[in-house]
Amino acid sequence: MTSHGHRPKPVTITKLRAQATLATRPAKQMHSLANLTAAWREGAAHVLGHDISTLTVAASSPVLLRAEDLPRDALDTLGVSVMTAVSEKRTTWRHWNLTAEAARQTMPYRFTSASDREAVVGLIVDAAERASLRLTPPELARQATD
Repeated sequence: MTSHGHRPKPVTITKLRAQATLATRPAKQMHSLANLTAAWREGAAHVLGHDISTLTVAASSPVLLRAEDLPRDALDTLGVSVMTAVSEKRTTWRHWNLTAEAARQTMPYRFTSASDREAVVGLIVDAAERASLRLTPPELARQATD
């Protein structure tokens, strides 16, 4: 300020700060994937209380599901679970909130294809919407989006 007689403009201040950050930042440390994996295993063992490399998998290959493998009552149960989880976080929700939660809750399941996963998530969202109380009637909601 004293050398130029005025305060620098905000854009100039931002550029100077970025330049100072880059100039004073320590060099990046490169680690091999093997070293990173070992460190991650050590951290997991510390959190879990045992070495995770001793875990054995019960089945030699995971069960792969197709969309038609899940019965309607299981989808309805998952739909209620999704709706309940979303309602604990939000007072109101939309289709996409239910979709995100359904995707989270189906993460442990393995499907034969991405389209099977998408179909199951869609069916669960449909069940969650049926379990939800609509504040806006469907016919008014459709008119509002047109």
